[in-house]
Amino acid sequence: MSDILLVLLMHQPDLSGHMQRNAIEKATDTLLNNDHHIINIYVDRRPIILPNESIKTSWSKSVAAYNRVLTDIQFWDYDYLLWIEPKVSDYPCNLPSRLIEANPEGITSPLILPPGIVNATDGSFEDREYVHTVTMVPTSIYLNDSESYTDHPTNTQHFAICELARSEGKRVGVDLSTIATLQVP
Repeated sequence: MSDILLVLLMHQPDLSGHMQRNAIEKATDTLLNNDHHIINIYVDRRPIILPNESIKTSWSKSVAAYNRVLTDIQFWDYDYLLWIEPKVSDYPCNLPSRLIEANPEGITSPLILPPGIVNATDGSFEDREYVHTVTMVPTSIYLNDSESYTDHPTNTQHFAICELARSEGKRVGVDLSTIATLQVP
């Protein structure tokens, strides 16, 4: 049976048209290039408005956006959620298949590199405390705890969900054979 996954793109309304278009085109490419998966795409362009006292870190708005999406979608209808931040400009069109194959039960990211940097790794899987920017998360992790994403004082919004996965004995890490490239600022 095919895995069902949802590719999530979080775009603030002030994101440039070029970055939005690129993110949607790259996500659309995944629809045709992952034969063993049924893929849907969700784009959230709603602004995040938080009172000043709610902004604790530079990623407080991201925490609110991620949790809002988890509330809005029926994530339990999917096997995986693939979160892709709009600052990512390029990744292989079979990204979902590669990340699931690398770590089917845990949370996985590709190796994130700035433009022009060449990957000099051996292509293996590297365990990490947490991952970010592009994350493949099995939805079973969300079902076991309502904590979801939290505003950690020193780590990004992904830290709590990665910590939860590790507490359940699941691996969290980077597939070093899969590269995603960041946008040039």
